[in-house]
Amino acid sequence: MQRATSPVSSEMEMILTKQPFALVAAGAIGLMMPGVAFGQQGGTQIQRTENMQATTALHTRINETQARIENARITHKIARARATALRREIAQTRQSMTRLGKQQGFVSAAELASYNRTLGTIDTELDRRGVARSYGKDMLPAAPSGRH
Repeated sequence: MQRATSPVSSEMEMILTKQPFALVAAGAIGLMMPGVAFGQQGGTQIQRTENMQATTALHTRINETQARIENARITHKIARARATALRREIAQTRQSMTRLGKQQGFVSAAELASYNRTLGTIDTELDRRGVARSYGKDMLPAAPSGRH
């Protein structure tokens, strides 16, 4: 008895017999993808710890930059409208970090770098306007720009 074949089944049969490597590769990639995604999301304990430290450091930097904006406003080194715009940028950065942290369980290195660039731009503007930086909890003023 002869089996009826459809054009689709003939094509599939040809793919299975003529290109076994492609089939094996596609199967292997399909099997690896969930593991890769899980590995990227989970990471190693060291990677998670480093990411948490970087995220915490960025939150601290956000707070320090926000304090500098307030200082600049109080000392009349920036206008009220500019201070409001800078505060808005800070708030958007903080909200984005919080949202991504909740959605993904972490904030990626690329996203952290982007947030650091945003804060760097704000810090540079405040530096140009003569707003002092602090070295942390000791509240010592930073060295003037250009000196190390």
